[in-house]
Amino acid sequence: MSREERTGKRDLTISAWHRSLPDYCSAIDVDFLEYCNRCRAPLALIELARGHHYSVKPTTVLEHLAAAAGIRAYLILYDLSPTGEYGLAPTMRVQMVYPRRTPVQEVSIRAVGKLIERIHTDHVCKGSKEKAA
Repeated sequence: MSREERTGKRDLTISAWHRSLPDYCSAIDVDFLEYCNRCRAPLALIELARGHHYSVKPTTVLEHLAAAAGIRAYLILYDLSPTGEYGLAPTMRVQMVYPRRTPVQEVSIRAVGKLIERIHTDHVCKGSKEKAA
């Protein structure tokens, strides 16, 4: 966890408090945990970050957490656009970080939606032989 707040675009109360703890008290936020709405099984962890055009976004802790949970993990980088769908730019940059690390790929926002849908449709609920979706 960075000692300094980087974005200033959110309520900083808890963040400032946690940053006042000793350096060995490290934390990251989990942006999305996709889960099955039938059996409540966790399906994938997703780290979202705005910008980071050609810079590296560390995902080591996310990768360890996904490995421990036995689920996939992704990094999704995005930009805002006043004219795009939902105020987002029409493309995002996506990288699988677990179970294997893939190169960052620029894809359409709709393709990201399809990826998330596929995470759910690939899932077989525990105790059921049916697909969750």
